Amino acid sequence: MSNPVPTESNNQFDLLDKTFQGRLGELTSGISPAALSTAYYSWLSQLALSPGRLLELALYPALRWQSHVLNATGNALQPTCTDPRFQGKGWQEAPWHLLAQNFGLAEDWWKRATTELPGLPPHVQRTVSFMTRQILDALSPSNFVGTNPELLQATIESNGKNLAMWAQNQFKQAQQRISGAPAPRHGRICGG
Repeated sequence: MSNPVPTESNNQFDLLDKTFQGRLGELTSGISPAALSTAYYSWLSQLALSPGRLLELALYPALRWQSHVLNATGNALQPTCTDPRFQGKGWQEAPWHLLAQNFGLAEDWWKRATTELPGLPPHVQRTVSFMTRQILDALSPSNFVGTNPELLQATIESNGKNLAMWAQNQFKQAQQRISGAPAPRHGRICGG
């Protein structure tokens, strides 16, 4: 069977594909959604074939309830959270220390779910573990006004001006991205 001869209309379809994929690449910072979904599918399939790990993950809260209760009541045998994001004074008080502690437990659960899974190819483990950590970091209680005691206090003290300034900066950055203008340079960047 012979290959079809390229026509003007085929070139238009190819141009559409290239344009779409180029814009998608800009939106996703060059990360292929297809490659990412393939990695997550591979991980999830391998996890489904690991009944011991699934049982461990399902029992995770039950296996850690005693230390969780001790931490919640302030009778911890060891520091509740070593994450630098939660070291401020405000994070040591209730209910903030519970948020930090629960976030740490969630991070630990996801680390156990995405690493050292038998049969999972190393490149898939790196991809899934890295992307999962990025998602968790984005959802950290330290990133939101209502769940960050230091940010909440700064917002109260400034009557919300800090949030208005943040929104203004976000709007400017969005305008720059849409217009294609280069990002402003802040000082000189030196390699090395």
